[in-house]
Amino acid sequence: MIDENSAALPTASGPYFNAILHPYRSMGRKGFFWIIVCIGGAMLVMSIPFFLLGAWPIIGFAGLDVLLLYWALRRNFSDARAKEQIEITHDKVTLVQTSPKGHQQQFCFNPYWVRLEAVHEEDKGMTKLSLTSHGQSTEIGAFLHACERESLAQALKTALQDAKTTKTMHAQVSGG
Repeated sequence: MIDENSAALPTASGPYFNAILHPYRSMGRKGFFWIIVCIGGAMLVMSIPFFLLGAWPIIGFAGLDVLLLYWALRRNFSDARAKEQIEITHDKVTLVQTSPKGHQQQFCFNPYWVRLEAVHEEDKGMTKLSLTSHGQSTEIGAFLHACERESLAQALKTALQDAKTTKTMHAQVSGG
């Protein structure tokens, strides 16, 4: 999911692009609760006849299934805390990647030298989008769907072009 805070601005002082990328999760906390309750109840109801027939370990295995589902969904919610912030101004491109545990990595690029590199697969669309400059390549939006990645790439391409044009115009006006 992409939250754009601002689009291209005409001044050299403001950002041309500022977005925070989040992994999309369709189920909220309430849905999580009801999934666990419904699956747990169904597993209990289905395992009672086996218990009455003497196959008592089935209840334990059914409980283990519910615990594994709980763990998988909790892990999914944990992974949803990851985010990336991309900001493009006339003098730099800043990418801040935050892991689900809160660890941050910051990358800074010169907008004049940075390139967008995309990997396309015929049946999957855009599978990878990277910012590359001087041998350093950083993947962005790895958790996005292919169509969201393509939209992001187009917006970044436009913003980078605006930043390069403004930087060139700014240098000419100031005598550089």
